[in-house]
Amino acid sequence: MANRANRKLYFGFVLFCLLQGSTWLPNAAFPSLWPEPLRICFHDVVLAALFSCFAFASGRRGRAQELLETSAWGAVLFAAPIAISAGAADVLGSLTPVLGLALVPAITVFLVAQKAEGEMRLLTPAILAMGGLTLVIPFAWPSSLSGLAWLGGIAICAFGLALAGIRLHRLLDGQTVASAGAAMCLGAALASGAVSFAQHGAPLDLSLRRWSTEAAWALLIDGPLTLLTVWLSRELSPINFSARFVLVPVVTLLGGSLAAGAGFGWVGWLGMTLAAGASYMLGLAREPARTGRGILFERGAP
Repeated sequence: MANRANRKLYFGFVLFCLLQGSTWLPNAAFPSLWPEPLRICFHDVVLAALFSCFAFASGRRGRAQELLETSAWGAVLFAAPIAISAGAADVLGSLTPVLGLALVPAITVFLVAQKAEGEMRLLTPAILAMGGLTLVIPFAWPSSLSGLAWLGGIAICAFGLALAGIRLHRLLDGQTVASAGAAMCLGAALASGAVSFAQHGAPLDLSLRRWSTEAAWALLIDGPLTLLTVWLSRELSPINFSARFVLVPVVTLLGGSLAAGAGFGWVGWLGMTLAAGASYMLGLAREPARTGRGILFERGAP
């Protein structure tokens, strides 16, 4: 029974990485003119409403203090990468935040190892996974103060994401996916909304067609990804799930290479192999810490 549950979790993890790493396809087919923080804000409002309906229907809404903390960490998990990527892209380029967030597995291993003996052994594959990406994604040390500041912000964001993964893994134990998803999406919507409000961009397309398109995107693409994120954050160990910060870019890079008909060169392929292999070791480093009955059930629910 436990092996079946483990296979289900690992299948869900692989599915998540494939789906998340392939979102560039619908982005290319249906580009949006909305700033990314505004898009995430609207998508999370839609998903928070949807998850709330399921939570109220099930009658399992959780305790207020627990949900409030879940909402705060959900804001870090969902909104922080969008905010830091949107701000750093103009100064450092769009790929530098991806490379910086590949630090999350190594930071997660270090933090977990403070209370769990033997986990420091996983620091080597975590560092190798990021090192593999550096052979594929070009990086130039910023020469301006603003560039250095954004680079520091990316490092702080990576630390926050690692801490959020560890904390949410404990908080979600006993919560339903619906109630936790509603809380996390609400927190992310508030944080993304604040970032969007601080931005001053061009006039937005607020036509009914644009609202409908964004709502459909939220339900059909972000919905399944959010569902898998909440479930896997609860069921997989933080170290296992942190491997996604390397595996998702690997999937994206492979997909983009196949679509463009271009290769990486032997150094690039070496980096891809190293990143995929090391992150695979992280994903399978330990048995899943949860053996819940499934994505639609609360642990221990009859």
